Amino acid sequence: MTKPMIPPDGRSLRLFTGALFLAVGISTVLIVVAPGLRLDARLPRFGIALETVRLVVAGLVSGLAYIRYSLSGSRSWLLIAVAFLVLGLNQLTLGLLISPERLGSRFVVYAWTAGRIMVAGLLVLSALRSSRRAVGPPPRPLARLMLASGLAVLTLAAVEGLMWVSRTALPPLFTAAGPLRAQEITGALPGLRPVSIVLATVGATLFLLASALYLRPPIERISTWLSPALILAAFSNVHYMLLPAVFPQRVSTADFLRLAFSVVLLVGVS
Repeated sequence: MTKPMIPPDGRSLRLFTGALFLAVGISTVLIVVAPGLRLDARLPRFGIALETVRLVVAGLVSGLAYIRYSLSGSRSWLLIAVAFLVLGLNQLTLGLLISPERLGSRFVVYAWTAGRIMVAGLLVLSALRSSRRAVGPPPRPLARLMLASGLAVLTLAAVEGLMWVSRTALPPLFTAAGPLRAQEITGALPGLRPVSIVLATVGATLFLLASALYLRPPIERISTWLSPALILAAFSNVHYMLLPAVFPQRVSTADFLRLAFSVVLLVGVS
């Protein structure tokens, strides 16, 4: 009986993921203590191109995860497919189909954060050891994907709908009247209200937890690309908190972290 295929470089993967965590973490600390290093540029065409790339990668990962699920029956692949489908739809709606300026910056930040937290939660569930067991091809895998995706999308739509109805009562994220610009920042964490810090911390913690769970033995092929990618996703949450340019018309360091996240995913699934 042959042993299951496990990548032989589990230790190397942990070292690489740890080094990536330190590198991105140190760079984040630097832009906190040295605000001049923060990027805030208005580049409409470039920003929309980045958003489109991220949308395509999310759809590709979701599709490939579904194929893996249909072959293995592993609930982990099903949850990954649902997570990236939700991520793609949220990006499509808030980033491309509807102008964020029309919705208001506060609502868009809340809605975007709600989608990221749901995605992170689904990835934490997918990383649990019990979810990663292969049980053989499942019956009607497409129907299961549609049901799980429908429940996730409806839940997120309900949350964002409640946010929209009560948008005027949403707690302010910043002391300033509008989004901060890099040239206006003169100190660490300027103008951030506690709710902004809490939302960013929750999202980042969930992504980091999922990354750590995927590094537990047995190391599978999925861990070789999802674990480091989730490190980038976690810190992008923090960067968006520091400078909330979550619109495709503007580009910040958080956008480049999200682009790196997409690149790692694209390399991993290819």
